[in-house]
Amino acid sequence: MEPVTIPSTPFASVRARLLLALAPLAAYLPLFYGVYFLSPAGTNATDLSVVGVAMAGWLLGRWAGLASGLCALPINFLLLWSVGIEVSDAAALAGNAAVGATNLGIGWLVGWMGELYHRVHAQSRELARDHDTLKREVAERKRVEDRLRESEELFRLITENTNDMITLWDPRGKLLYCSTAFARTFGYEIPTTFESLFADAIHPDDVAMASAALGRAREGGLEGLNFRVRHRDGTWRWLEAWGTLVPWREERYVLGVCHEITARHDAEEALRRSREHYQALVDSIDCMVWECDFPSLQMTYVSPFAERLLGVPAQRWLDEPGFWKTRLHPDDREATIRLSHAATMALRDHELVYRMVATDRRVVWVRDRVKVIVEDGKPVKLRGVTVDFTEMTRTEEGLRQAQ
Repeated sequence: MEPVTIPSTPFASVRARLLLALAPLAAYLPLFYGVYFLSPAGTNATDLSVVGVAMAGWLLGRWAGLASGLCALPINFLLLWSVGIEVSDAAALAGNAAVGATNLGIGWLVGWMGELYHRVHAQSRELARDHDTLKREVAERKRVEDRLRESEELFRLITENTNDMITLWDPRGKLLYCSTAFARTFGYEIPTTFESLFADAIHPDDVAMASAALGRAREGGLEGLNFRVRHRDGTWRWLEAWGTLVPWREERYVLGVCHEITARHDAEEALRRSREHYQALVDSIDCMVWECDFPSLQMTYVSPFAERLLGVPAQRWLDEPGFWKTRLHPDDREATIRLSHAATMALRDHELVYRMVATDRRVVWVRDRVKVIVEDGKPVKLRGVTVDFTEMTRTEEGLRQAQ
């Protein structure tokens, strides 16, 4: 707060104070004449000049009171002369001099007291203004503190009741903040440095990957890192983490968000193993498992046995439109397509026996067991198993010829 100059009187200008000091004396003139003509001892009317001098001192200060007292001395002589009182004898001079001395003393003393009063009064007003200002500042600070407290409570409400683990690390790898979700999830407080985190919490097989990811996060952020963290009971839990750089205090800090994905990871791993097992099972049997769209008959999946069946890479079955039709034996093509189409439109699973032509021009007898996939009452896909029974056909033919 800047210092404030407190005036000693209501009038700051020295000239204004000296001129205004004569105003009480002017008011003294009618007072003198009124008292003189009403009082038997008219000469005592000059004693009233002290009232004007005191008023000048109180209102305008000690110097104005002193000046008013000096001016009152000749004025009193003039007033006495104007009413015919002789002022040349010793008694009159002594009395007028005593009144003048009294006026000087009263003017100075009352002026000093007036200055003190005005100064104290002005300081009181200034203190009152300062008090009001301080009250407003205190009220504003309290409002700011209340908003800050509410903001902190809201932050804690969000971070302490979410399953996501929120962390903030400084540029030197020191932990500044960690939400309570980490302790709830793992049963202990998070290590306070990256080094202790890698040494004590992260799975040894994931340390190198996590360290490399941290380096990327310090450069520009991190998305979707999966790694294992040790639980208090000794088991390992999977985490998925994201990181981003945030500017703070003229440095870049790493803000991390993690959540546990152990259940999801286990489910995905079980699904992957199931798919691998199914794929190994399909790949191991001596038949072709396939799927195609209807009515285009474009293959969307064929098992690896397709190459062993006709000597054609399985990818060609997928890439070439109508590939199945092109490999049908010319004598069976029209009937096979017609029978398959009629059964499919009737939404009926069916079985077909026909011949196909391999790349080496061999004739291959196959048996198709076809499942019709229906959506909204219409066939949309066909799934089937194609079995090579060429050798069986040849054996049966040989038996017939032998008989």
